[in-house]
Amino acid sequence: MNTDTTEIDNMTFGKKLRQLRIKHNMSQKELGLLVHVTAQAVSKWEHDLSEPEFRVVKEIADFFQISVDQLFSSKLSAPYTGVLFTGKRSVKMRRLYDILTLFLSGLLVSLLILTVFTYQAGQLTWHFPTGFGAATIINLIALWYIAGARFEFLASPDTLLEVYCDRIVLLGRATIPINDQLNFQVAAYRAMTGIGAIKIRVSNGRWSTVRNIEHINELGALLSQLYFDRNSEEEK
Repeated sequence: MNTDTTEIDNMTFGKKLRQLRIKHNMSQKELGLLVHVTAQAVSKWEHDLSEPEFRVVKEIADFFQISVDQLFSSKLSAPYTGVLFTGKRSVKMRRLYDILTLFLSGLLVSLLILTVFTYQAGQLTWHFPTGFGAATIINLIALWYIAGARFEFLASPDTLLEVYCDRIVLLGRATIPINDQLNFQVAAYRAMTGIGAIKIRVSNGRWSTVRNIEHINELGALLSQLYFDRNSEEEK
């Protein structure tokens, strides 16, 4: 599947995409099915009304056997400025929060019963009700923490953040430029592989945390590379 890219060097991304699609006798629907979007989305791309995510751009470039630069960069077409990464809320965490909340709630009831029972049992020393009482308090604190995390999860949208070449958008919260002042910390959860949280210092100096992000390691690698590239350009 060899494509003559010289004909499309001076076209916008949308016109390039349309010509490549027509050359390969594909409909907008067929191209959409290939990259898991609707025909309407492909139509918007071809009319330069929007741009696909970078992952989709790579899939399109690989299919047509050209580079991403050939697909975007030209004399008349600016480099890719769309979303490089979309941080989605992990549905797996909903199950984990539900299980932990149910387990800790059952354990709390059991500990309360044991505490009352051992307190009323005259043949047992005070160590038993005291120990079960302490365990009840610890369990209650853990339940409060997990219930709070579960509530935050349920209240958060499906899309948590978006990363562009020059900024990070925490949806509904803040837009943070990627520059030499950027501070971020990415951590993966031990309980769930590939899921984690990111802390970013916003303009007022405080840290803003976004949790339950899928593909957290990919996000960390992307931000590190963007941060490095940004600093390298500034040094030049």
